[in-house]
Amino acid sequence: KNGEGVFLTLQAENVASEYARLKNAGLDIYYHLKDEAWGQRRFGVVDPNGMYVDIVEQIEPQEGFWDKYL
Repeated sequence: KNGEGVFLTLQAENVASEYARLKNAGLDIYYHLKDEAWGQRRFGVVDPNGMYVDIVEQIEPQEGFWDKYL
């Protein structure tokens, strides 16, 4: 079982509470909770098969972030 190269994204309504719940349960957090400039609050874990699981919540992007792309 090797999840290398596979990336799964799950969307949640309240990522901060899920982060706290999973961290308190002893889950090893691979990418700690962070607000990304493009408009996601997220953290990541690796499942027992080695698959990276990205857990995200959509938030407002940093003002002006998308201007250079549109």
